Amino acid sequence: MTHLEIYQIVKGLIPPDLREKYDHLCYGEMAEVAELSQWAEGLRWAQEQWEKIPLQEEPGSFNESMQGG
Repeated sequence: MTHLEIYQIVKGLIPPDLREKYDHLCYGEMAEVAELSQWAEGLRWAQEQWEKIPLQEEPGSFNESMQGG
């Protein structure tokens, strides 16, 4: 699984307005927000998957633009 695939899954889970409101948080932090509680399990899963993927060391890569990085 790639970071892009995880991002696309989360994008499909959470309504756009809430995603935009909390996009500065990582998925694990989002899971702790009361307003996002109904998606907490999926967000925790996404965080776990995200952390399993080695980071690319390319400046300005897509990985840095997601997850509040």
